Amino acid sequence: MNHRWLSLLVIAFITGIIFLFFWYRLQPVWTPEKAAEQNQTTATEKITTPTVSFVNPKKGASNPAITVVEFADYQCLPCRELSINLDVLLRTIPEVQLVWKDLPNGSAHELAVPSAVAGRCAAAQGKFWEYHDAIFDKQSFLSATILSSTAQEVGLDTVKFQNCFDKQDTLPLVNKDLEEATALQITATPTIFVGDERITGVVSAEEIISLVKTKMAQK
Repeated sequence: MNHRWLSLLVIAFITGIIFLFFWYRLQPVWTPEKAAEQNQTTATEKITTPTVSFVNPKKGASNPAITVVEFADYQCLPCRELSINLDVLLRTIPEVQLVWKDLPNGSAHELAVPSAVAGRCAAAQGKFWEYHDAIFDKQSFLSATILSSTAQEVGLDTVKFQNCFDKQDTLPLVNKDLEEATALQITATPTIFVGDERITGVVSAEEIISLVKTKMAQK
């Protein structure tokens, strides 16, 4: 009798081992690519408006009635035009805060990513907007040399800037914006968010001022 129970226990144990073996073998294989794909899908499903944190360059009101978030590329011609119009907005409605997000199109613009990295290196020294404006002013003849020389023009510590730029210390910040833009399904620059409203392409200063006033009146 004891031998029979012992035999049954051994058979049950072996059956359990076999079951666990095949269950493990049938599980999907984890790879970094699959993990990234899963994370991106989750982010895309959840994000409908951009986030704003202390790492994002911003100007205008510190306690804004309306926040405008801009995704742009330093070598994008419409982005330069929109930048001018957004400055008009800030001068006209002081209650607005403008937030910058990097969305460099590296496949179309050779210096898009280096410019974004350089801009964030300038931000590390509190001179983001001065550098931002200077690079847009030089957009038509931008070069790697100009990215470096502009640091001195806007009053940066050039040794610190060059070290940051050469090591690409700020590339993770740029990539974070790129990942967010993907999650938001942004397909073109410039793209701005006025509150929860998305606008792609250039809008005139008058149009964006009108939209902001409408949004403020609705609050």
